[in-house]
Amino acid sequence: MGSVRILSEADVRRLVSPLEAQVAVEEAFRDFANGVSRMAPRVTVPIPEAGGNIRILPAVKVLATPRRLPPPPGYLGVKVYTGYVGPVFRDLEKGRF
Repeated sequence: MGSVRILSEADVRRLVSPLEAQVAVEEAFRDFANGVSRMAPRVTVPIPEAGGNIRILPAVKVLATPRRLPPPPGYLGVKVYTGYVGPVFRDLEKGRF
């Protein structure tokens, strides 16, 4: 079983050049248009106590197209980020907003 990799922005900048990123994004759009990759609707969870929300965007790319079980190997990616209106303060000691 594979491991989960969490990449920071600095990791991505170090590992992927702007040109490589452009090529990958173009390929991702082609794959999506051709049904090779799929995305679920964005999930937004409100955090009213903090005046913001957390957003989760899942996607999957299947490497082989024949219908079979178990499913063929591929890639799974999830982007998770938060959004807030105005300044945000967090009590790091207590772990609360």
